[in-house]
Amino acid sequence: MTALTRPFAFRLLVQDLFLRDEEAEALGVHKAGLDELCETSDVITVHREELEHTA
Repeated sequence: MTALTRPFAFRLLVQDLFLRDEEAEALGVHKAGLDELCETSDVITVHREELEHTA
């Protein structure tokens, strides 16, 4: 997703309990809490692994 949006200079927010700060920085995204994400986003997409318990 980050590569697709890079030409548009979007500010990408991510809410991920397991993403470390240094990983977020390397990806070029801003870690945000769920409240901040919902309050400040124009568009929200959900990406998750397709596992047996999430399918």
